[in-house]
Amino acid sequence: MNSYQKRLSYPDRVALQVEWGHWFIFFNVFISIATAVRYVLNSPINPTTVSVIYETVSVIGHFWFVNFVIFLLCLFPLAFIIPKERVFKVLATAVMILSQSVLLIDTQIFHKFHFHLNLQLIQIFTDNSNYHSGMNFNFLLIVIPLLIGIEIILACYASYKAEKHRTNWIARSFVIFFVCCFAATHLLHIWADYAEYEPITDQEATLPLSYPMTAKSFLNKNDWLILPQPDKITEYNYLNYPLSPIKFNPNNAKDPSYLLITVKDLSYEAADENSMPYLASIRGEALDFTEHYANDTDTGNSCFSLFYGLSPQYRRHFTRSQVTPLLIDELQRHSYTINRIISSSGGKPEETAVFTGLRTKNGGYEKSDDAAVSSATAYIAANWNRNTKNAMYVSLEAPALVFKSGGSKGEISQRILKHYTAALKKTDAGIKKIVEALRQTGEDQNTVVIITGLTGKSLTQDQQEPDSLSYESLHVPLLVIHPGYKADKISYLTSHTDVAPTLLVTDLGVTSSISDFSNGYSLFGQDRDSFILAGNNRKVGIIEADQITLFSKKGTYMVTDSKKGDKATESSITMQTLVRVTRQLHKFFRN
Repeated sequence: MNSYQKRLSYPDRVALQVEWGHWFIFFNVFISIATAVRYVLNSPINPTTVSVIYETVSVIGHFWFVNFVIFLLCLFPLAFIIPKERVFKVLATAVMILSQSVLLIDTQIFHKFHFHLNLQLIQIFTDNSNYHSGMNFNFLLIVIPLLIGIEIILACYASYKAEKHRTNWIARSFVIFFVCCFAATHLLHIWADYAEYEPITDQEATLPLSYPMTAKSFLNKNDWLILPQPDKITEYNYLNYPLSPIKFNPNNAKDPSYLLITVKDLSYEAADENSMPYLASIRGEALDFTEHYANDTDTGNSCFSLFYGLSPQYRRHFTRSQVTPLLIDELQRHSYTINRIISSSGGKPEETAVFTGLRTKNGGYEKSDDAAVSSATAYIAANWNRNTKNAMYVSLEAPALVFKSGGSKGEISQRILKHYTAALKKTDAGIKKIVEALRQTGEDQNTVVIITGLTGKSLTQDQQEPDSLSYESLHVPLLVIHPGYKADKISYLTSHTDVAPTLLVTDLGVTSSISDFSNGYSLFGQDRDSFILAGNNRKVGIIEADQITLFSKKGTYMVTDSKKGDKATESSITMQTLVRVTRQLHKFFRN
């Protein structure tokens, strides 16, 4: 403290320290922004002009605000508490060195996992300290000393600027610019949330501690903001799919016919001998996959995984980019006649989205299961013959209608369970009619029959959480009657993402690695991950043999016992699993 500062009164010294803090934080904003560029570089490419503008203003505005909060919560109080200027500046510099170091570490974690640092992730790192995750923090040995040197230089320069007591018009202009960027970030996000403009809304979890405004309903309700109805926006593409051109070998193609029957809300536990006697009777003729899972409780997401062989998290991007399922493309290339018969009493079903690439529209949707079964049996009787390669998809919905009519809140009553059992028996009878119609044609020995639950249904959990990813709501039956394979009971983990790649590689002559176009594996091979990916754009579910882990977009997670549904107190996801999950969720995005 020089002689001039010693003569200053306490209020004047505090004012001088606060002014120094303003300049020091101002300089640190630029360091934070430069570091935060790494978040953008490790996010999927957003090629639209509006999204690029949003990325720019969000990084600038957000990290100005973060540094401003640090000033308000740390530096400003310290200026009043600590009268000695040198001690105050040392502590303030230490705070900023620590803050910038944490930001650097978070960018490295985001680069690897696309999550941000939190207490639960720290626990995972601690519990798996011996696992080599592939992350390299050695750069900190160089960057941290460099950061310390820069912060000391900035602290000295801030002292020089504070002692001059001059308001720099350049600094003032930058502050105004930062505030405008912060405001623009939230205004753009309000618009994007209203317009469902995904190049912006998908960036919600890109920056740490970021909570952009989404209160469009509140603003509109109070007539504070009237937004125009947006047009559908389809001008962007995130995808790098497939990872390499698909290779084929015509000599490997067996080209059998296919009959795929799905049932909505058919849980594995419900498909027993009492409720579905026919399905139980043909288990002895089929490959019975006892640990098979749907990839979401949503019908559209689950059907997407079934036909694309991809996790539901990719659905929006494939739909927006109008990418046809590789399975559909290959069936058409092999001159299959593709027919889909979907029972939907509520109008056009979500399943039709996977068939948008069909060159010839055969079939459609029926208003009841009875009508769907009649259409399917009639089509099989008229068209299934040795000279035609057929692929037919039949979707039944009677079990799901029970819960729609019976309400969705509260525990399931005995009355609803009784109706559910009756619906299962009706569905079982419909499946029997379809399969027996096939057998009457004599073409069953040249047809792959697949019967599965499109989605499962929990019969015990509280229905106030209809999209809860639990063991019961995802565990579904899968029976495959394949001419080339003997009946067997298979107990390793499988999911809907395994069906399409199995047909492509086993029967349709695709020789490319399955990992180039799918998150799944062959149903007939045990070389697979020890987990299944489930969930949607709001959460990620990781299904393992003994637990289900649910991750939010922010990186927080909850582990439940997969069989009982109870919260697990001692279980935790391993670092190896987390690394593999992250790779699966992002490998088909451009970055």
